[in-house]
Amino acid sequence: MNEKELESLRQLVQDIDQNLASLLEKRLQVSQAMGKHKLKARKPLYDAAQEERHIHELSELLEKASQRGDVIKWVRRLRDIGRKVRTALVMKAGK
Repeated sequence: MNEKELESLRQLVQDIDQNLASLLEKRLQVSQAMGKHKLKARKPLYDAAQEERHIHELSELLEKASQRGDVIKWVRRLRDIGRKVRTALVMKAGK
């Protein structure tokens, strides 16, 4: 692999990372909107069974089974962050 090919691959990774950052921001916005909706509807902010179904469905989309465990950890972390966003809403609403 020459330097030009390597630089091209680096640029692809940067492009993907930029798309991921944008998608993560959107995901947090949706999570916040879900939290607001759940608060108004007096629903619990956390549904463990639903989250496990979602994680299972996502893991099934992966082509490489050897990477499923790492992706599942990543998805769980994303969901933790979303839960923090929703919890912050509860704290803010309580003030």
